Amino acid sequence: MHASNLRATFAAGLAVVSRAQQDRDNNAAVDISSCSDLDNVDLNAGEVCKSDQTRATGVGIAADVFTVNDTSLSLTLVDDGQEGGISSGYQLSSQSLYFGISPNVDVSEQPPACALMLQYQGQTFPNITEASDNTTSCSDIFSGTCLDTLTEAIQAFEFAGGNASSNTGVSQTRCDLLASHVRDYLLPNVSFCGLWSSFLNVTGGPMLGPNASTSPVELQESGGEAVSPGEYELHQVAKMTQLFRPGGDEFPDADSDENEELQSPIHGAGRQGKTPVVGVFYRSEEDSMPEVEFACMRTFSPEGEQLPNQLNYAESSAAAKGVGYAASMAVGAAFLHMLS
Repeated sequence: MHASNLRATFAAGLAVVSRAQQDRDNNAAVDISSCSDLDNVDLNAGEVCKSDQTRATGVGIAADVFTVNDTSLSLTLVDDGQEGGISSGYQLSSQSLYFGISPNVDVSEQPPACALMLQYQGQTFPNITEASDNTTSCSDIFSGTCLDTLTEAIQAFEFAGGNASSNTGVSQTRCDLLASHVRDYLLPNVSFCGLWSSFLNVTGGPMLGPNASTSPVELQESGGEAVSPGEYELHQVAKMTQLFRPGGDEFPDADSDENEELQSPIHGAGRQGKTPVVGVFYRSEEDSMPEVEFACMRTFSPEGEQLPNQLNYAESSAAAKGVGYAASMAVGAAFLHMLS
């Protein structure tokens, strides 16, 4: 298919989304806070929330995003920028997903619940609307039917029970297998919601149930924890590696001349877009029709500013400018495949 026809096909998938859809029953529009928005956090102390760092660390915090069995779960997404660089001027960063929950809840005694994280081209998801919404609404990156497709993929998953082993001998939980299933479910289609299906990446981990981590983590040894409400404990769920070219803070619009030259209708948003998170809640170990909820997270500097698309705030002298986009994605896809 000719590139112009491909662009037209994908453009049809980027329908204008009604703002009335942004607070769907399974995708509440909860405000995403930065560290500076939290009264319990001291920006002069701590680690991920410390102000005036050379390294560009990003944090996004959303309170009481999911509710299950009268228990509220919060989300904290951290882009720690610690992975470093690889050849040809590319840089790696990592995004880690945490959920917050009351310390009075025994997470291992709850029915199983998974959290899935999605990437596009090894980066955050780009907007399909003019401006990004600083809430957990997914309407600025997905149309309503896209969430329905993801729900169908998740509810088509059949779990045989117990843990399985991958071809590398690594034990895989229900949530690991679910993430692989969703990825394989979407892959046969050329596109998903106006995006190349082959550039989608999905990972996941347990929030609740027998495989959940019972040990809370501390993102801040001092200065208050990056969670809301402040009395919640944080548990790590999943982690994804990001690959990007440093040096630029802007990406071309989907219909721009620059993007036309890239022969792709849309591409990843570096560290500045949204990361879709899917909460999957089972009523019991035997439940095969889980409740599915969505939250699209983003990260900010400790002061609440947009992150640069490089690891440090200082201009990178090693930034490779003029490396072809197609080559970028070839390197990125190969590298992320090795990590998976």
